[in-house]
Amino acid sequence: MAPSPSLPDDHAARICTIFEHSFQFIGLLSPEGVLLEASPSALRQARVSVEAVIGKPFWQTPWWAHSEEEQGRLKSAIIQAGNGEFVRFETTHPASDGTLDPIDFSLTPIRDDSGRVVYVLSEGRKINSLKAALVKAAENEQRFRELAAMLPEIVYEMDAAGRFTFVNQEGFELFGYSQADFEAGANALDMIVPEDRQRAIANIARALSGQGVYHSEYTCLRKDGTTFPGLFYSTVKYHDEQPVGVLGIIIDNSHQKALERTLREWETRYRIATEAGLTGVWDHDFQTGEMVIDANLKNLLGFEEDEITRWDAWKRLVHPEDVPRFMEHSRAYVKGLVDRFEVQGRVLDKHDRVRWVLVRGIAERDASGWVRRMIGSATDITRLRQVEIELEKARDDLEARVKSRTRELSEANKTLRTVVREKIKTARALKQREAELESKTAKLEDLNTALRFLLKKLDREKTEVEAKMMADLRDLVYPYLKKLIAKSREREILALATILDNHLKSIVSPFCRHLTSPTINLTPAELNVAHMVKAGNSTRQIANTLNVTYKTIETHRVNIRKKLGLTRKGSNLRTCLMAMEKPLTGIREV
Repeated sequence: MAPSPSLPDDHAARICTIFEHSFQFIGLLSPEGVLLEASPSALRQARVSVEAVIGKPFWQTPWWAHSEEEQGRLKSAIIQAGNGEFVRFETTHPASDGTLDPIDFSLTPIRDDSGRVVYVLSEGRKINSLKAALVKAAENEQRFRELAAMLPEIVYEMDAAGRFTFVNQEGFELFGYSQADFEAGANALDMIVPEDRQRAIANIARALSGQGVYHSEYTCLRKDGTTFPGLFYSTVKYHDEQPVGVLGIIIDNSHQKALERTLREWETRYRIATEAGLTGVWDHDFQTGEMVIDANLKNLLGFEEDEITRWDAWKRLVHPEDVPRFMEHSRAYVKGLVDRFEVQGRVLDKHDRVRWVLVRGIAERDASGWVRRMIGSATDITRLRQVEIELEKARDDLEARVKSRTRELSEANKTLRTVVREKIKTARALKQREAELESKTAKLEDLNTALRFLLKKLDREKTEVEAKMMADLRDLVYPYLKKLIAKSREREILALATILDNHLKSIVSPFCRHLTSPTINLTPAELNVAHMVKAGNSTRQIANTLNVTYKTIETHRVNIRKKLGLTRKGSNLRTCLMAMEKPLTGIREV
């Protein structure tokens, strides 16, 4: 390649060296885009000679003939480079096999001492391997994202500052954040409760410094303020052998924590239940003879944790009298003769005190049915046995008392039968008397009925007699008495006639009978005065009629009020007398 005449010899030599030995595609252009020189590698790639391309506009050469669009981009880039700008873009050149190679293409302006652009250096680098690597990386990243999306755990990537650069869908759902929140720079520390943040910062720093913190547990904070326990498994992300971030997964440990709480609760229940029930658990390995007894059972028997570790030591604790029974039940269960192993017996504690225990167990058998081990429980029933013994004694005492009481009741029953027989006789006599009384009662009722009939008959006859008497007085006596009173001229005869009239009325009047009753007991004079007061006569009129003094009538009035209970009362004497009987209507005046 001949150097340009305008270039110094040393510059030309350098350019020739670069062109001859460069594996890149290099060309030298004028500021207007005319190709002045081309490297051998570029000529070989296009399969053209130097004479075929030198002196032509660069966009008309074979490297750009495949695409008018790329020719337009080149023209624009040459103008920019001619103006002194560095231009770089990705394009394509035809390959020898007819395909298009991806090219990293650039234009660099070359200036003279005055700063004027005198040349434009074009460079093209094939980036097939880089493109393939990028495609491979994109495929790998896609597989990673698809795999991360399928995982039930949170997969995350964050930089050294703690900002998330990737979180799978599970992370969005579990923390309650959106893709926009993470793209806005959500920080991992904001998703950990404040109490754990300093520890998290320290662990991230240790990991990035190469100390290796691969497992941590924090309380995670959701967007809505709720929390959950999280297990963080992480590894350091490197770039150019320098730590630039952390990759890892987060496991929601809520279920594990709940299981742990449940296990602790069950362990607490088991401990309380066994302690309250005076029960311990044992495990006997038939092959090795080893026997595991829990602390509760050893404590019941007064032994320490490291004592009684084999079957032989346990067997020596069984009361000698109860060893045959224990062994008999054990052999029967091992041979399958009984469905369960359960036996009561006595054992000796560490201080040789007798304790009653209820031993139960279940076997673990191999494929042939042979017992490999037995696991069971032993419950201290000493107090229960004492109560049973006391109950047996009380039962015997009760049976003796029942027999004695039965004899007493038998005697009392005999006496009661005698009394009952006498009561029956008495009841029969009473029934007979009742029958007699009922008969007499019926007779008396008949007599009462006849008596009531007679009384009614007498009342009717009395009424008829009174009516006849009143009629006789009205028809036979009163006419003549009225004539006597009317024709009488003497005062004394008139008074006597008036008295006679009053007495005749009194004879047939209930008023008179009431005043002469023993409860009132008026004298004849008082009775006569009472009739005249009732008739409306004043004290003076009564005195004149009876031809007595005024004071005498006043005395009679006082006595009448006293006998009627009207003393010191404001009641009118005439009103009270009139209330005792309505005026006689049966006597008609003529």
